[in-house]
Parts: sequence; structure tokens; C-alpha cells
Amino acid sequence: MAMRPLCPFSRKALTCYRYTDFQVNEIAKDGEVVRLRDFVSNAREYRKETKSSPAQSDASKPLTEAAAALASEPAKINATGPKAEAKDEPKEAKLPAGQIAPSDASILVELLGQTAADEMIALYARIVEDPKAKIQGSVKLSTVADRAARTRVHTEVRRIFSGKIDTSTGSDGIIQAAAASRSTQRWGERRQTQQNTRRDGPSGKYLHFSLYKENRDTMDTVGQIARALNMKPNMFGIAGTKDRRAVTVQRVSMRSKDPASLVFINSDRRFNGVKIGDFKFEETDLWLGCHNGNEFAIVMKDCMFSGTEHEPFERQLEIAQSTVDAALAAINRSGFINYFGTQRFGTFEIGTQDIGTKILKEDFEGAIQDLLAYDPVMVNMDTTSSKPGEYVRYDDINRAKALAKFKETGDAQGACKMLPRRCNTEFNILRHLANRPTDFMGALQAVTRSMRNMYLHAYQSLVWNFAASKRWETHGLQVVKGDLVLSTMENGAGKQDDPDEVDEETLHLAGGDADEAGARQNVRILSAEDAASGRYSIYDVVLPTPGYDVIYPNNEIGQFYIEFMGREENGSLNPHDMRRRQKDFSLSGTYRKFMGNFIKPPTASVRSYINDNDQLIPTDLDLIIKSRKTTRDASDGPEIPLEDRRKRVKIATPSDEQIEKPVVEENFQPEDKHEQQDQVMEEVKPQDQDNEAQQEQQAPPPAPVVEENKIAVIFRFQLHTSQYATIALRELQGYST
Repeated sequence: MAMRPLCPFSRKALTCYRYTDFQVNEIAKDGEVVRLRDFVSNAREYRKETKSSPAQSDASKPLTEAAAALASEPAKINATGPKAEAKDEPKEAKLPAGQIAPSDASILVELLGQTAADEMIALYARIVEDPKAKIQGSVKLSTVADRAARTRVHTEVRRIFSGKIDTSTGSDGIIQAAAASRSTQRWGERRQTQQNTRRDGPSGKYLHFSLYKENRDTMDTVGQIARALNMKPNMFGIAGTKDRRAVTVQRVSMRSKDPASLVFINSDRRFNGVKIGDFKFEETDLWLGCHNGNEFAIVMKDCMFSGTEHEPFERQLEIAQSTVDAALAAINRSGFINYFGTQRFGTFEIGTQDIGTKILKEDFEGAIQDLLAYDPVMVNMDTTSSKPGEYVRYDDINRAKALAKFKETGDAQGACKMLPRRCNTEFNILRHLANRPTDFMGALQAVTRSMRNMYLHAYQSLVWNFAASKRWETHGLQVVKGDLVLSTMENGAGKQDDPDEVDEETLHLAGGDADEAGARQNVRILSAEDAASGRYSIYDVVLPTPGYDVIYPNNEIGQFYIEFMGREENGSLNPHDMRRRQKDFSLSGTYRKFMGNFIKPPTASVRSYINDNDQLIPTDLDLIIKSRKTTRDASDGPEIPLEDRRKRVKIATPSDEQIEKPVVEENFQPEDKHEQQDQVMEEVKPQDQDNEAQQEQQAPPPAPVVEENKIAVIFRFQLHTSQYATIALRELQGYST
């Protein structure tokens, strides 16, 4: 439900008609909005800084913004002159082959004793002297009973000898060392090279970069990057997942790696709509929730306000601007009900909350059937052709065909071969059922934990939304007896409001260990005196998501949880009994603020346009391309071919002022390259020229089409983590949620 209709639209506007109409930029912990400023020269500067010596650096050359920032860091790699060089710490001299550093020798003696350490060093010398020889013999080390101590022995031996000596522990606890296989030795050499590169290059255990994506899912994109780099997706860190049908920018972390080895992603056709850049080395990685929120730029098209249908168009624009300004001022004062967004419940006929309900009811067979459900209409569709105006993802058709085959024949392995690569959940289920056809609980546990959490959290979100509506119907903005508030607000020790909900504007939740490691805030139940004291406002009130580790409001809202969850259509569940025999299916619950508000006052601008396919606001990539084009046009000399530009020209980056407050030009049009990436839903194929000429001779010329001006409203605002932009927009329009 909506609190009040603030913008009286006479018809429903087009929200996010194109994915460029919905733009999301992450807000870092320090409050800075993450923008894509550079996706080529920054990586080249790191390589240049690493390879060049102090004497070779040219201080007279102008630096790009990224390079200047790097040069200003305390560890200046490009310091010039003998004085600067003298200040640098002396580097360790390169050791002769077969020898180890004295500090490493001391570690070996400490761990193994002098005799065993000498034998290990001698074995290493023989291996290095003749790498191709088959080294016989081994070194037996003393028994190490403590597991942590054994782990340290294995780790240090592998590090000190660059993987050329392998260690193993017998059943008696004795550690035995021998020459590693050639493949293991090659792995150790590569790892040593990487460590040397990190040591000689910019400092920092983790490489951070900005990820710009268009019309892509966050986890799918990170997974694809991981596969291209031969890494696992869990080696990457993000602060939160972003909307798929949008243009989004966020920071990503990974284990330290040469940035130049990643820039191929920006020109690889497999990564259409993806750019990475603004590389920086940091000592820590990113984790879910380690950001302050998101900044949104959202376009609503074809807006018409009540009572303006017969007004002149210029007057309609004036009324639209004044109406929207008043609505934003009102919602900024009063806030909005902090509902979970509708995208939390999926986009298919069977909602994610329905699957979560069956899991909590321990109806595992029913949950698996829902997960393997498909649209029968798609089974007979042809993936080799499409009709004009028909928008169907080919992966959805192939998924339906694969699941239909399994349903008809029971051939799980055959269905697995037909599934699109992105259907990881269905693949894991079918692979399990191929060996154990009736083990539905095992099939459900074969699904990744993050996906299982998505279904369970969807049910929690559904209950919370209805409880919030009941709270608004019953008490509105008034604080009443029995309300819950976080007790941390009294001592100032604020933890994150929603440790479990760190994935705003997401279609696929990232999950994590929020239930176990989440900050279980202490809450207090307000007495009548507390509620009347004026010390608490409606922004302090929280409502719980169902769980075994939360308390419920001590008033009619608490009773509503029992009544609502106890309905048959909602699973006949008990909010006070949320533990399950399977730990992964138990829900601890958390608390969520009843009301949401903006980080800073929101703004909106009204403008005219003609075609709904027009792109009205530039993306970060558009700004970079425009700046690049301006720089190229202003330079002297002939046009440089594209391939040569990639090799020889650094991409100019727009200034901070241009990016932080992007100007919406009246006649803004994206560059051709960007326009090709943004396919509209209906593609018109060119007709045969001869046939077209013949038709022109037979038919009279068509009457000129007069296109009418339309009104678009461009909203810009910032929200805290776990708040949904779509909810704020629905509140503005007065639509029920």
C-alpha cells in the first residue's frame, strides 16, 4: 500500500522503458559516489610504474588523474634523483640458485631443528642443480602433534622452496618431504613470480576496480570474469549486487593481480556491455554490506498529470515540474514505508516466496517441482528465428525444452546436457536426481546456499511487507506502546540496520553468512511512557523478519504475525518456531526499519522528448566516450584507426565536476558504439530495395507523421543500503505495493 498519492498521474508512466533509464552508482563507505572514470590508461600507468626505474621516469610529462594520484602516494615508485633513491629501503640481493635467504633458514631451524633444516636445504640444492633429474630419497621430519604447527610447516616449506619440495603427513604424525612433481614445481614457480610482481609493484594485497555493466546480472558478470581469468567467483568481493535491467557501477575486489592482465575484458565480445577500470591496490577486500548505499538516476517517460490533458504543452511542462518538486519535498519530509521491492519475489509465475514457503514446511518435493517448473508454451518455440516484437530469451526456451525432457523421460543426465550454462540451480538439482531420484532434500541442498537463502528470505520479506502495511493501517506515523526500537541507538553503538539485507535492487540475492554472523541487535519494547515521551520517532521503529532469534511487537502487530503466517496459503507456519532439523533451513530473523528516507534531498528535472526509445541521460561510459571524441577532434593530424587508438592513445577522462553532476543535454544522443549495444525490444529488418521502389510506384506517398512531444521526469536521489528505489517511486505515484 502507498502512504499517499503525491504525484497525481492521469495514467501510469513508463518507468525504466530502456535499461539506460535506470542507472545505479554505488556509494562507498567514505560517502564518495563510485563512477567509471577510466578503463584503459589507469591499467597502463600501473604497468609503467612497475617496469620503469627511478632514473628512467620523466617528471616533465603530464600525468593522468589516476597516475597523479598514484604518484602522490607515500611509496613513490617514480621518485627521481640520487637523494630520493637513497631513501628507498635496500632490496635483498638475488640469491644464487639452490640457496635460500638467511631469514628463511632461521625459520626452518625453528620449525624442524638444525639437522632436518640442513637436509631440506641440501635436497633443494640437488633439485635446482638438475631440475629434470629424478630425485631419489626423502627427508623425514620429527613428529608434530599440533595441527596448527603442522599446517605452518607445510605452508613455510612450500613458500621457502617455491613449491619444489612437497610435504605430507603419515598416520603416525611424521612429516615426510620429497621433491615435488614437475607440474607442482611449475605451479610454485608461477606463484613465486606473482609474489615477486606484487612485491616489486604497487603495494596492496587486493586489487580493486570499478565494474560498469549494462543489462547484466552482477553475479553472472563476476562469474564470467572469474572464468576468463581461470579463477573462482568466491575469490572476488563486492559490497552488494545491483539491478540487472539497469546501468550500474560498483567496486569489486580480487586478490592482487596485474591490472594490465584484465583490460582485455574491455574489448572482448564475450563481455558486451561490461567495462572495468579505475584500478587501485588496497590492503583489504570488499564484503557484502561494506558501502553506504546507492545513488540512482531514473527516467520516467510519457508522464501526464491529472487536469493537464487540455493545457498547452509548455504549460504541461511547468505544471509537471512544480508538481514533482512539491511531491519530492513532501516525501523527503515524511519518508516512505520501507517495503522490500517486488523484484525480491522473482519474475516468474511461481514466486521465490512460494518456494521458500515449501522449504519451511519441509515440502522438499514440492519445492523441487517448483524449481524445475517451466512455461509449456516455450517448449514448442523455435530458437532459430523470432517474430518482430517478440522478446524471448533463447536461454529460457532451451531451459524449458531441457526440463520438459526430464519431466517426460526422467533422463536427468540428458536434460543436463541441454540446459543453458546460466541455469546452475537446475543443473545442480538434475545432477543430484540422476543418482538419487527421490532424494529431494539432498537435491535442494545441492543448490548453492546463496540461492537457498534467496527463497527463504523472500518468504521473510513477504511477511514483513504485510506486517508493515498492517502497522501503517493501524497506527500510521504514531509511535505506540509495544513498538520495537533498537537499543543500540541509546548508546550510539550503531550497527548496520539490516545485516541480512545487503543486496538492494537485486534480482538474485548474494546470500552469505548473515544468519550466523549477522549483528543481532538488542531491541527494546516501548512502554506507554516511552511512546509518549517524545524521545522516539517513527524512524526509530523497527519490525522483525520472522526468525527464532527475534522478538515481535507487543501489540496487535505482533498478533498479526501469528495470524498471517498461520493462514494455509502462507504455509500454516508459526513465527515462534522457525528452527528446522536442517540448519541451513532455520531462520534467525533480523530487524528492519519501518520507515525509509533519503541520504540527501532528492531532485528531479522535467524535459520534453518524442520517442520512448530516446536515451535521455548519459551513462558514465557515454561521458568517457564523449570526452575522448572531444579530445580527438581538438587534436591535430589525421584520424587514427580504432586498433591503433587502442594501442597508442590514452583515453581522456572527464573531470570530477562533469561526472559528479552530469549535465543532461537537451539533444543528448549516445555514441554509435553505445547505441549498438542498447538493442530495443523490436528489431525492424530492412526490406529489399527493389521491392520497396516498386511499392513506391504503386502506392501514393504516405502522409507525413507528426510526432507529439512527451514529458519525461528524471529523478536523482541517494538511498541507504537495503532500501529500494522502486518503492520510493511507487510511493511518489501513489501505487499500492
